[in-house]
Amino acid sequence: MRRFTDDGTTEAARMRPTAGRLPSTRMRPRAAQSPCWLIGAFLALTLAAPVFSQTLRPRVRSVVPTGGQRGTSVDITIAGPNLGYGIALVFETPGITVAALKPETPAATAKNPDSKLIATLAISPELALGRYAFRVVTPLGISEPGYLMVGQWAEVAEKEPNNTPQTAQALTGPVTVNAKSDGGEDVDVYKVTLAAGETFVAEAKSGATLSSPMEPVLVLRDSTGHDRASASALARPDARLTFTSRTAGEYFLIVRDLRYAGSADHHYRLSIGKLPPANITFPTSEFPEVAEVEPNDTVKLAQPVTLPATVNGQLTSPSATLDDKDSFRFTATKGQVILMEVFAARQGSRLDGVLTVLNKDGGELATNDDARGKDPFLVFTAPDNGEFIVRVSDLNGRTGPEFDYRLRIAPAAPDFALTLAPDCLTLGPGDRIPVIVSAARQYGLDEAINLDFGALPPGFQLIGAPQIPKGQSEVTLYLTATANAAPTPAMPLQVTGTAQGITRRAQALQEDYVKNGDQLQRNTRPVPMPLASVTGPADLTVSLATERLELKVGQTVELLVKITRKPGFDAKVPLVLTGLPANVSATPLEIPEKVSELKIVLKAEANAAVGEVRLQLTARSLVDELHFSPHAAPPVTLNVSK
Repeated sequence: MRRFTDDGTTEAARMRPTAGRLPSTRMRPRAAQSPCWLIGAFLALTLAAPVFSQTLRPRVRSVVPTGGQRGTSVDITIAGPNLGYGIALVFETPGITVAALKPETPAATAKNPDSKLIATLAISPELALGRYAFRVVTPLGISEPGYLMVGQWAEVAEKEPNNTPQTAQALTGPVTVNAKSDGGEDVDVYKVTLAAGETFVAEAKSGATLSSPMEPVLVLRDSTGHDRASASALARPDARLTFTSRTAGEYFLIVRDLRYAGSADHHYRLSIGKLPPANITFPTSEFPEVAEVEPNDTVKLAQPVTLPATVNGQLTSPSATLDDKDSFRFTATKGQVILMEVFAARQGSRLDGVLTVLNKDGGELATNDDARGKDPFLVFTAPDNGEFIVRVSDLNGRTGPEFDYRLRIAPAAPDFALTLAPDCLTLGPGDRIPVIVSAARQYGLDEAINLDFGALPPGFQLIGAPQIPKGQSEVTLYLTATANAAPTPAMPLQVTGTAQGITRRAQALQEDYVKNGDQLQRNTRPVPMPLASVTGPADLTVSLATERLELKVGQTVELLVKITRKPGFDAKVPLVLTGLPANVSATPLEIPEKVSELKIVLKAEANAAVGEVRLQLTARSLVDELHFSPHAAPPVTLNVSK
């Protein structure tokens, strides 16, 4: 945090925004994540599923206002494609309850309409401050996650016009303003009155915190037009400034986007007043907790720690002319692998950390910066038996009360991390979807990982062995819903894996596609609150006329594919066939518009690989070239022989 006085001098160097550098996408989590709760789940709203084809998954584009004060009720408007069909909201905490839900039901013939859902929410007075995820449940499926901020101050809406000091919106803190940058070149101005010696804090949350493209810049200007303080989102996930006034008077807080951009989606959340310092919450650790003890700035003064340990520290300058570099001494044996990780920027600390490993004489052995966003992570293999030093410092030599960190340092042990895609498992009656579970194996863990999908909605069936085989990193399973499955409330999805006595929960991944030349490139990103439910009818279901095919080298065989289309779904249907042996081809792989059957011809060249394989066919209902839903057929066995 930078502090300024009203004569323009600074207690730390000003941060100058650098064109081209993107803001951090980090968020500050709470100390512990609450389990998913179905708050207001499956309200009794009778909504007919639309009959249009090529259904786009519901998406939360905006939430207005972006949050509410705890202990109060708030009306929010959630906007985005197909949200007007919403029948329930699912929050990740029991501290937010849905008192009322009013969908803006689109016309029955509307195709992927941009629509709204209005919800009245009651926020518990005991709920921890922070950001909470939610999803909208519709007959078309479950939405991508949206987010609601919970604050401690009274909330007001921005009042336009407020683009000049003459039209500035007057504020009396502490207060939170829900606002947005409406368009290019939009500048919002707020007027505050400060007493002599008053410390004023302003913080604008946006970016990753609100899933908004806004990159806020704050400038505090006095009544004579001189800038007295500034801050930008480049310094941390949100823009925050602190200013101490030497004389009483009126000041103007200017908020704009870093690139002077703006739109209906450029939301920000401005809190001002005598706010407390940033509340930095760090994750818990299974290792013994150790408090940093000064002085520990040199190799000679390095603080001894016994591994494993989690060190709680803060970079505080030992003098006005020196940077703080916290050093810790540990013992390792030759070849031992030590894991070191700093948790700071991810939790809201201003520390741009650097980890450095030194030998007992101060010689550098390893260093890392920005492995986890702005936080460092380092895998160190001890070259000899003996003592080593790990040092925590700031990349720019900065120190202060907002430069807290937690350093985890421990010998490496076999472990793994799990991911699951797609992030929500939604099925129509009779449909089948592929589910990819991936494992990042670490430090020698090679055993089979047994998977558990927990409680699935009635009518769901898991197909395939729920296990990632020994030495492999991924398995594709299939979920199907029975043909007579009724729509169900969305249920929390908890997929876990167990190996060598270690159990890990799968992180849900949202899938997105981009065009790379003539190919589609699949990208994933972690999202909260994976859910499962049976929805209304799928665009299509797909089946095969046989379970087994015999194919001789140099010959061909036909595979008949049948699809059942939802009324109104007439689009072409691309097919993906995986598992083909070497030198075996399959054509064509697209069902034309309004057609429901296709014969795929499989041809084995003279040098085709012989043997028995399992083929998997997936049909795609397209919205456009980057958005589609997969529908899998039962697998077919192909035997290639001479």
